[in-house]
Amino acid sequence: MKKNKFYVLFLLVLTGSIVSSCGRTGAEDPLISLGKRDKLINEDWELAEFYYTENSTEQITSNFNFAVCDTAGVTGTRVKNLFRQDTYKDTAIVSTVVNNNFVDDQSFAYDIKLRYRIRITRGGEYTCFGDYNFFDTGRSATVEGSFSTRGNAWYWEDTYKDKWAITFKNFPMIDSENISVDGAPIRYIESQTFDVLRLSPNDLWLDFQTFEDHTYIQDFDEFTVNQYNNCTKVVQTKIDIDRNLEIRMKKYDGSWED
Repeated sequence: MKKNKFYVLFLLVLTGSIVSSCGRTGAEDPLISLGKRDKLINEDWELAEFYYTENSTEQITSNFNFAVCDTAGVTGTRVKNLFRQDTYKDTAIVSTVVNNNFVDDQSFAYDIKLRYRIRITRGGEYTCFGDYNFFDTGRSATVEGSFSTRGNAWYWEDTYKDKWAITFKNFPMIDSENISVDGAPIRYIESQTFDVLRLSPNDLWLDFQTFEDHTYIQDFDEFTVNQYNNCTKVVQTKIDIDRNLEIRMKKYDGSWED
């Protein structure tokens, strides 16, 4: 009887150690992983889902040393809010921007057809390519284009043992806002780090979250209004930006260039 109890206890300890060594690293990893992350990530992947939200607030506060110096009536604080959401499913990005620009709300929307594939190799390099098309309402024309990046580096970010974060150099980030900059929904990031939420033989989920706050103070030179020859103006701008991004990729088994 004592031997049976010993064997049961031994099996429980052994099972626990196996689950621990082959178990989850990312928050959404399978309960038991059938391979190491170094091996699992070396695949061809295709974008399946993409979720991006951005909330930003800009507060501009203007102050004068004398009320009479404010000839434009701008003393006080004005607040500008921006909400942006990009969602990718079924090969299309739906992008919405709601912009409260101190006066009226403005909304913009894009419907973008997109193909996005990435090949991650064991040697620390990756290749990414894709194409897109959308209707540009500003130009009243359909825009088609492609993108690619080859021979760029990737590596586990300061977590070589646990491998829960990964960095890509010269990463082609999906960014619908970039359409207004250079006409393409892709923007290259010099160095982009993601948490690897899930890595399995069929899934690669990447996550990025950041919060930024900036404060700028601008002091204007003295100026004259009526008999006041020493008017001064100070403008403080405070910007808060909250960004959340999740990229879900699936294993791609088709021809790489198709």
